[in-house]
Amino acid sequence: MQTHTDNTSHIRDFFKQSIIFILSLILCLYGTSLKIFGLSLRPEKVIVAISFLAMSAFFILRGLRFRLERSEIILICWLSLCLISSISSSNPTAALRHTFDLGLSVSIFFVATALRPESISMTPTWPILKAGLLFGLGSIIVALTYFNGFPLDPSWVSDFVMVEKNLARIKMTMLEANLFGAVMMVFSLISIAELRKNNIYSWFYALFCHAGLLLAYSRGPIVGYLIGLLVYFHLLKYHRIKRILLLFLVLIISFSIMYISLTATGAVEQSKYMRYSTIIPRLITIQVAREDIMSSPILGNGSYSFEFLHPELSVVSGTGEEVSAWIGLMPVAVLHDTGILGFALFFGFFIYILRNGYIAVKQITQSLLRHAVARRVAAFLGSAVGMLVIAMTTATYSLAAFWVVMAIVSSIPKVHDLVMVNSEK
Repeated sequence: MQTHTDNTSHIRDFFKQSIIFILSLILCLYGTSLKIFGLSLRPEKVIVAISFLAMSAFFILRGLRFRLERSEIILICWLSLCLISSISSSNPTAALRHTFDLGLSVSIFFVATALRPESISMTPTWPILKAGLLFGLGSIIVALTYFNGFPLDPSWVSDFVMVEKNLARIKMTMLEANLFGAVMMVFSLISIAELRKNNIYSWFYALFCHAGLLLAYSRGPIVGYLIGLLVYFHLLKYHRIKRILLLFLVLIISFSIMYISLTATGAVEQSKYMRYSTIIPRLITIQVAREDIMSSPILGNGSYSFEFLHPELSVVSGTGEEVSAWIGLMPVAVLHDTGILGFALFFGFFIYILRNGYIAVKQITQSLLRHAVARRVAAFLGSAVGMLVIAMTTATYSLAAFWVVMAIVSSIPKVHDLVMVNSEK
């Protein structure tokens, strides 16, 4: 009887880990699309829509009451305001389409919170890191192939590389390199939390995740990672130089892989102009957006309305013809799209969950300083801060992965409750 119970438990754990691994992969497919009945759909949007509908059907059919958390109420109010702003915009059709797309990404937050994300922090995150390992290893192979012509045919990896003004950066299956770097930033911080001195596999996870982060060759994710790392160290009260030196060893090895790949063809030299040329266009879009904000300061101009209000800036903003014009600073973009009311709700949401998460992590670390659970929740909180830093200059909040991280952070107070219950037992 005991053997049957153990086998059932192992099967359940294997199934759960497999689902987490598959979902982690799907959330990294933002740059790919599927043709279904003539429509171009991204896999992450499809899985988000199916998950949201399945969750809604489950609660309705079972007659269960779904109690909204305060953070979810704030988020619903912001989405409602996005809808109102889009309806009243100068091009409601385009604005509503973007609102629907944004709402689809944000809906994963509600799905994730309903699926008890606190359990992710209570168990090892190896399924998530396996996805990070796969993309990190893939980015190394792509970089070596694209720049050096081995071990594969360069034509096979061209879809995984983003080329702008003669600078090639690795984007893998994401829409652009900045977004790939944002996702790898999360993987990298989680890999730091799972590092074990006597576990060689944990070092391989950390090595390849950091290599993927660096091969994206993007300033935002690097800055977001460093700030998230500072949050992580602060929460766990790490002051010992030995641990910091071990971490920098991983960074140096990862950076060496990136540097060797990029310098083989002079890609680093090509990037000097590119890194500078992205600053001026951002300032231009911010200046133009200021005039739109003054014309509609309360409700804004509608979701991603800058695209149809100033289509001529698609080239000026450095995105070219493939991507529409966008505002290069998130606070200005939120203020432009949803006005003062939307700005207050949007950042009020993040202040609320980060504040509660910070308090809960501090309480957990007081009870379980540097315990595995304490390290994981600190890494997730650091990832959320890093994501917000990246989102300041990149549309990271359009990613479902962004909202999954926020859902996990919003569950940290529940992790604290579980830790207290287990300690009492």
